[in-house]
Amino acid sequence: MKKLIMSAALAVLATGVTAQINFGAHLGGNFANLQGERTESGTTTKGLTKPKFGFLAGVVAVVPVTHVISFRPELNIIQKGYNANYNKTDATMSLASTGEGTFNFIELPLNFVYSFPSGANTFYLGIGPSVSYGLSGKYNYTINTTMSGYPPQTLSGNGHVRFDGKKDSEISASDPDKHIKALDFGGNILAGYKFPGGIYFQAGYTMGFNDIDPNPNSSLKTNGANFKVGYIFGGKTGN
Repeated sequence: MKKLIMSAALAVLATGVTAQINFGAHLGGNFANLQGERTESGTTTKGLTKPKFGFLAGVVAVVPVTHVISFRPELNIIQKGYNANYNKTDATMSLASTGEGTFNFIELPLNFVYSFPSGANTFYLGIGPSVSYGLSGKYNYTINTTMSGYPPQTLSGNGHVRFDGKKDSEISASDPDKHIKALDFGGNILAGYKFPGGIYFQAGYTMGFNDIDPNPNSSLKTNGANFKVGYIFGGKTGN
């Protein structure tokens, strides 16, 4: 992670020798979910959780490469996670489960954007890789079960999310925490609109490529649609 941040900083400095760099800051939100896959007894089950809203905040640099193309790295604190709902009913049993998880990441998107004027304003489109590192998290769940001839039962629990990459075989059965990999990487697409004074609005989508589940028979990949409202200092001259 430190090497990636250093590489991004060197790229900014190298380009900025002959170009004016503008800096900015933004706030926004991320509608995140998880793409899961699990294989048991030769059968693979895939699932997609429902989106969960999380906050994000960060800083951005705008480094002109040409008069229409800019390198636009960001450094964000972003919340990823999931909402889960599952229901199953048959002749003898009814099961309903709900749960949610929140993962706090530090994120480094490295985007290149193409800008073109829209009157006095600027519209831009971008694409690039993104690397993030897990910091902390928490989760909870509730399972309600009704079986014919038995009273209804409710099972619930909660715990922390540990970004230590431990497999299920490496932790005790009584450990309430969830263990996943800290390093996540993916790809971004984005679109933004900047006003002459420096205020901008941006929307994007990040698809995770890395499996953050440490267990060999299952996988988890993060996805998220985000929006940002920000301000570029010196934005009157920036792309």
